[in-house]
Amino acid sequence: MMLLSWSTIIVILTKIWTPFGNLLCFHCALTCCCLRVSTPDYMKMEEAIVETELCQNRNLWQKSRNEGERQERRLRHEGA
Repeated sequence: MMLLSWSTIIVILTKIWTPFGNLLCFHCALTCCCLRVSTPDYMKMEEAIVETELCQNRNLWQKSRNEGERQERRLRHEGA
């Protein structure tokens, strides 16, 4: 079983619970404590998320471009 560091757990909860990405509020019986997460783990996770999104967008763009080229060739071939 893999144990996660506290900073990793906070980052994961931050992504799930808030739209701000780096602000997590714990509502206690007495106070609301807001923690700002700015750890190296958080930065690495953000970079990985951005890289993954860019890669997915690039793959979708390439896939649609390839499909468009195929359709164009098919139409030229049928029209000839």
